[in-house]
This record gives sequence, structure tokens and C-alpha cells, in this order.
Amino acid sequence: MIFELLGYLAGSLLYIRARQRSGDFLPDSLRSTIVCAAFVGAALGSRLLACLEHPQIFRWHALFLLDGGRTIVGGVLGGWIAVEAVKHKYRIQSRTGDLFVTPLIVGLILGRIGCFFAGTADDTFGRPTTLPWGIDFGDGLARHPLQLYEILFLLAYILLSRELAWPPVNGDRFRLFVFSYFSLRFGLEFMQDSPRLLGLDALQWACLAGALWCAPTVLDIIRRVPHRLPETS
Repeated sequence: MIFELLGYLAGSLLYIRARQRSGDFLPDSLRSTIVCAAFVGAALGSRLLACLEHPQIFRWHALFLLDGGRTIVGGVLGGWIAVEAVKHKYRIQSRTGDLFVTPLIVGLILGRIGCFFAGTADDTFGRPTTLPWGIDFGDGLARHPLQLYEILFLLAYILLSRELAWPPVNGDRFRLFVFSYFSLRFGLEFMQDSPRLLGLDALQWACLAGALWCAPTVLDIIRRVPHRLPETS
């Protein structure tokens, strides 16, 4: 819980800093509406997808409880949908997601640290494994530390994304991150036990939908990456 709160705090401060540096043109009232929509949508989306992951314990009133399960993928999708709905209502054409990327990454890292230290109280670890880096979370079995896999991915993403050299278009960074992160989570879910439909669980279907929505932007980025010719002596 402490690391989750730290994640929210760090993410909020980083967003404010990024917004100030970007010279955001939106009026304060509209900007506040978008941010509020993102938080509300993220809260509902994270709870709804968590309930769908475990349909046997689904209750509608659980969406509005402070305790219980939450999923990051559902939070990202819920926040994104809510923001797009607000932008559609106020006819805002520009993409606003890029400012959320760094705050989101830092918040995710802090949150996953908390998940790791929560042990068996948090259902984010993987299946038992015989690999040497398997970790006993308190039930006597060495399991895949999916939280650490995710943290390593996020740290690598920060480093590698700085090396990318493409003509950036507003919205590129957000959709590229969502595509990359959802692809990771799609794969990691195969290391967990969850109810599945056609071989995929609810979170994987959500990841697949989000990644496909971002795919055209990713393909456009690939086309815009400058191709360096080999140096000749």
C-alpha cells in the first residue's frame, strides 16, 4: 500500500513537471477535466478488469470498493477511454497521452516493488518454476517473480526509448509505450493461472485489444525511423 501511494505521488508530481515544460495550450478547466477523467476511468477500469479476471467472485458493488483487486492494464485502458470521451465531448483534436508516459512508468515501477514485497497477499507472482531465480513468496514454492520481470522491462524501456531517433509526432510516445507494455503483459500472463476463454484470460484479451489499437501508430513510427546507410571507407 505504501509503494502504491508513492507511485501515485511520484506520478502526479512528474506529470505536473512534464506539463509545465511542455507549454500545454489547454485551458486550466479543460486540463483538470481530462486529468480527473483519467483518474476516474483508471480506477473503474482497473477494478472491472480485475473482476473479469476472476468471474467466480464478480460483484457489481466491488467496482466501487477501495479494497480488492486492481489491474494496471485495466487502469490504462479505463483512463484512456475516459480521456478520449472527454476530448470527443469538447472536440479536442490533439493527443494528450505523451505527458503521462514517464509518470506512468515511474508509478508502475514503484507499484511493482510493493507487489513484490507483499508476497502471497498479492496475486501478481507466477507459476512454480525450477529456474534458479525462482522466488518463494511465502507458500513454500519457487515461483516466477513476474513483478521483477516487469520492473526490468520498464527500466530497459526507459533506456532504449531514449536512443530511438524518429521524427516524433504528438501521441507517438504514449501509444508506443502502451503497445510495448501490453505486449509484455500478454506474454507474462501465460505464466499465471487464470480462467481462460479460447486460450486467453481476460487480461490478455484486453492487452490484445489495446495493442491492436496502437499497432497502426507503431507501424507508422517504424516507417519514419531513419535508415542509416553503412559507412564506407
